[in-house]
Amino acid sequence: MSYCRLSSDDFQCDVYCYASEGGFTTHVARLRVLFEEPLPPAVSFHHDYAGWFARLQDVTRRVELAARVPIGLPHDGMTYTDSDAHALLGRLEQLRDLGYRIPASALRAVRSEIDVDDATAAAVAAVSQSVS
Repeated sequence: MSYCRLSSDDFQCDVYCYASEGGFTTHVARLRVLFEEPLPPAVSFHHDYAGWFARLQDVTRRVELAARVPIGLPHDGMTYTDSDAHALLGRLEQLRDLGYRIPASALRAVRSEIDVDDATAAAVAAVSQSVS
């Protein structure tokens, strides 16, 4: 499962992070897409498919023409693997605090996973305690 990709939020994301065999992997971008002009407003896929598709084609064309510029922060181009969701959240918050663009939706998804993991661990502990 991917929490965010470099293309998330119209290429306004500096990391690609996902669950992996080793835990959670985060790739930090070396470059950012620099658009020549602001992108058009978002269009709802569910309410206006034709408008959404036209915007997708326009944004794709702009991405192809856009410059790529170095981010210039200390973790550019690095890859990290964290053992659990708590560590992933800490890493994403640290990267955000340094100036990397991390979508709020990715942070919410990781926090939600932590809540589920914590609730599951508490339930298992309660069952184990009641059995012994």
